[in-house]
Amino acid sequence: MLAENYFNTANQLKDSGQLYTAMIAYQKALSIKPDYVEAYKKLAEVYLMQGNFDAAISACQEAVKIQPHFASAYLTLGNIFQSQNLFEQAINTYHQALKFQPIFAEVYANIGSVYYKQRDFNLAILNYQTALEINPKLASVQLMLGNVFAQIGEFDRAVYCYQKLLQIQPEDPKAYFKLAEVFALYTNLEPAFDYYQKSLSIQPNYREAFAKLYKLLKPETTEQELEVLFTEWQKLARENNQNIKQYIDSVIQEKSTNFIEEEKFRGEQNREVIISDGEHGIKPATFNLIPEKKVESFEN
Repeated sequence: MLAENYFNTANQLKDSGQLYTAMIAYQKALSIKPDYVEAYKKLAEVYLMQGNFDAAISACQEAVKIQPHFASAYLTLGNIFQSQNLFEQAINTYHQALKFQPIFAEVYANIGSVYYKQRDFNLAILNYQTALEINPKLASVQLMLGNVFAQIGEFDRAVYCYQKLLQIQPEDPKAYFKLAEVFALYTNLEPAFDYYQKSLSIQPNYREAFAKLYKLLKPETTEQELEVLFTEWQKLARENNQNIKQYIDSVIQEKSTNFIEEEKFRGEQNREVIISDGEHGIKPATFNLIPEKKVESFEN
């Protein structure tokens, strides 16, 4: 069997989450073709996903030993350092990748995430925007940029980013959820309600969206009650193909117009930027490390 065959099989296993078997297949490819730099890089990504940082670093080092200007290996190595909160080493390694490949969107995106973690929001935004200038189809970066704007209280710009994300991935439940959160902060509750529903219509098991939607309508609902209601909703969605609007209408007779109007009035008095993580209900933005990947189509 050719090394390329093992490599392709390993990629499929990795994509499906079968990390141990993927690791074995990459190692087999390397035993046949010891200078297979792409296999070393992919093997490093598997080790990173397993949390085996030393092995991941070693695999990247083997790749750049064979091909010193292999920018993708430096990207992966930077991701390994970032995963360990070794931010200075991560930044230096990402810049090494840019030295060999200056137009590299995923590198700029990960630099942005390092700066976000260091709470340098201006540099985070700058690097996310640079990544999107290079590759506007990177949906995950559009999401992260929107999260940063929401985090610092620039809600209009956050909404713009989430809407751009929906142009790339029209059925992304996370984008609708984030739009709902922003409109809820604006106390513009009707679109917030609709966006939470849209998110759940795409992904019925999206518990956080269900909880936010239900609490928007019935703020007094406890976590214990939510757990029971969510289980009930899951059963109805699975067995009866019931959509979220039908469910909400069946358990809540009206959308509590008085509550919505009261919240609108209260929000006009208290609207402010997000001062601390989670103060207004938006959780701190979370960021995934972005490996190099091909963007196959606009729909991604």
